[in-house]
Amino acid sequence: MAAHYLGGDAATTGRPKALLLRGDAVSPEERKLAELLTVLGVSWQVVHIGEIAGLCAEGPEDSTERFCVLTSASSVALLVEGALNPDDALPEWMIKAESVYVYGFTAEPASQRLLRFFTGDPTAKVRYVRGKQVFLSVSRDFPAICGPMSGIQFESRSPEKQPVFDLNVRRESLHSILNSNHGHLFVSVKCRGAHLFLSSSANVIDVATPCSKYFDVRENACNTVPIVMYGRWAFGVGEASEIGACLIVDDPLLKPRYGFLRYQEALRLMDEHNFATTVAFIPWNWRRTDTRTVHLFRQRPDRLSLCIHGCDHTAKEFAERSTEILNKRINVAAHRMRLFGTRTQLRSDGVMLFPQGAFSESAARALKLNGFVATANTEVAPTHQDENKTTVGDLFGRTIMKYASFPMFTRRYLAHGVENFAFDGLLGKPCLIAAHHDDFAGDARILLHVIAKLNSLNWKLRWCSLGDAISRCCSIRNGSDSFPFVEMYGSSLVYKNSQGSLEGTIFKKEEEDWQHVQAVTVNGLSVDYLHHGGHLRFEAMIPPNQSAEVRILYCAGPNLASNEESINYRAKAVLRRYLSEFRDNYLSRHAYLHQGALRIKEALRL
Repeated sequence: MAAHYLGGDAATTGRPKALLLRGDAVSPEERKLAELLTVLGVSWQVVHIGEIAGLCAEGPEDSTERFCVLTSASSVALLVEGALNPDDALPEWMIKAESVYVYGFTAEPASQRLLRFFTGDPTAKVRYVRGKQVFLSVSRDFPAICGPMSGIQFESRSPEKQPVFDLNVRRESLHSILNSNHGHLFVSVKCRGAHLFLSSSANVIDVATPCSKYFDVRENACNTVPIVMYGRWAFGVGEASEIGACLIVDDPLLKPRYGFLRYQEALRLMDEHNFATTVAFIPWNWRRTDTRTVHLFRQRPDRLSLCIHGCDHTAKEFAERSTEILNKRINVAAHRMRLFGTRTQLRSDGVMLFPQGAFSESAARALKLNGFVATANTEVAPTHQDENKTTVGDLFGRTIMKYASFPMFTRRYLAHGVENFAFDGLLGKPCLIAAHHDDFAGDARILLHVIAKLNSLNWKLRWCSLGDAISRCCSIRNGSDSFPFVEMYGSSLVYKNSQGSLEGTIFKKEEEDWQHVQAVTVNGLSVDYLHHGGHLRFEAMIPPNQSAEVRILYCAGPNLASNEESINYRAKAVLRRYLSEFRDNYLSRHAYLHQGALRIKEALRL
């Protein structure tokens, strides 16, 4: 298993190096740990347990090279076995390391002795939980490690045989970070000059697993949360100075009332409870707006904004694979939104929300080449199973880039729970809430409860439009020569140089359609770029404390001529829209009538 470096050594990146200890053979868990670190953006190097002492002793005593060690309990037990006596010192490498992460404890005697030695608790032991559910509590005492998850409590599914620590944590050197109703899962301990983090879990989340639905931290917290928390803290990955947040309400027209949504009342709630809303607007409705409601959007762009929701909002309209048909639908949608803008003086964000979350890889490419910045979606995999490339690791990134290198940001429903939004925040992902008009029913009590919880978490949440949240989302680290290295995801980025001096900044974006790139601009001026290793790369000088707008412009190529949609298609689109609005405005308040309307809709195959 080769080392993995992300550009620059530890000294130039400002981050410590990750050393992964292994025995004579690389275990499946060690391989999964390496893959997870790669996904998190951590450079790592595998070191045999027989080489660690020599490797860490190679540099001069005043060396500033920083490193952390990650190891299984079985591997480290072989190295510290001789230090288990009270008067013996730990190996020098453990003390020189900034921290050591140890996972995979078992009920075996050697593992139990190691736990007692590290914690200083002579009664400490490892035991197994066999229940299906555990109740988890995240400490409030370590905000730098726990991030947005600080202080939250939630239920999680437990693996069939989950190890936990039985510990006396009333010791000054021992602190619990993640606890459960059965025992401790993740603790921090100071031991003879070494800073150790102990995770009871024997398994590491497999980020290479194919995935067709959103990641739910409640299904796999024990194997996921400790290592992600540690990676974020030890290597400075996933951290964001602020997290963009937006409530996205699908389908409403711009009229005073749509179902349970009343815009004037919703605006009052936004001001009172501090949140912002983007309406996913269906271009088919471009002529059907109310002047008073439009005025609200023009008056309050800080709270109300628009993005594009399909074209006609017919079933699976963007799951189509034909580039010709997709280009037609995208062009029709864009044309309608231009006409809408002329009528209302409102601008929509260049972000697409797929109707029903259904999409194809061809749709992602067509949207990118037609000037869309990104998409936000509730589904994480294409409609056609043979196109699915999504893995768990993709869901740990800030956005999914597997489909034509067009960013797909994930959004969650309220039912996913605050714990999932908090875990996304730990990874640096925007906080995007998917909603419908009925989330405003009952005085929006459930919605406001979740928003209040989100606003209370340990993060800097910035409520804004969906487009703003996406256009400011990037990953920043120091590259070689200590210049900022910025990874952008969409075709547009607003980047601020927060330093007090003029700095050269290196930008990169994953790009498989580089031959369609027409230009790259910074504040409207073209800059040179190159394509290398699957990424576009370019440089710019950004003045101190100033922002720059970076844009990548594409040439879509000739638009293929195509016939207009059939009369049958257009009739279904009209019928679907009016039936949907009748359902939302009238039937949604009467369960029996609502179910009847759904049956009619299914019978008509709308």
